[in-house]
Amino acid sequence: MSLIQSAARDRKKLLRIYRFISIFGILLLLTRLFFVTDKTFLFLLWNFFLAGIPLIISSVMIQMSAQGKSRNSIIAMGVLWLIFLPNAPYMLTDYIHVIFGNYDYFLLNAFTFSWFAIPAFVAAIISLNDISVLLRTRYSSLLVSSFIFIICLVCSFGIYLGRELRFNSWDVILKPKTLVTQSMESLSNPPTDYHTWTGTMGVGLLLFMVYQGVKILKNEVE
Repeated sequence: MSLIQSAARDRKKLLRIYRFISIFGILLLLTRLFFVTDKTFLFLLWNFFLAGIPLIISSVMIQMSAQGKSRNSIIAMGVLWLIFLPNAPYMLTDYIHVIFGNYDYFLLNAFTFSWFAIPAFVAAIISLNDISVLLRTRYSSLLVSSFIFIICLVCSFGIYLGRELRFNSWDVILKPKTLVTQSMESLSNPPTDYHTWTGTMGVGLLLFMVYQGVKILKNEVE
């Protein structure tokens, strides 16, 4: 069985798992509406929806490749995937609402955010693996790993743009000039903007290390 066929095989099972996570998450947030808590955190549903888009796109790319679709159409989907990818690991930054929230509800809030944030991060890793599978059909493992590392850095900077500068994925189309200008300003002076550089490098490296770790475990199991 080829890498593409293997990656495409378990998509229905994966869809069922995320459907369960979504339904239980909705029930969890609805429960918070009827009990006295500090906040409802309904925005988690929207963030989780956005976090699932990269996995949906990479799954479509896998299917397109398995069906022999044109390379240009797959590349176009890949660009769209990269734009939305930061939304998945971004949910880990939502823990600031737990850290700076009401400590009377700390455990409940931590559980609520973990229910969404951890699957979202896993979705990012699975999606990265999908892209690496597609790339490995054409390029060497070393080149693919290098490319994935660059993607992780770009994704990490995208998280910074979303959390600190409050940009959204669709601002690539709606506010391209503003997005490029503020991005360049944030990166133009490393000594002054060291937090941007260190944060981007740190989160990007973490994302890449988790991806590599999962890949190693998967190879050992197989």
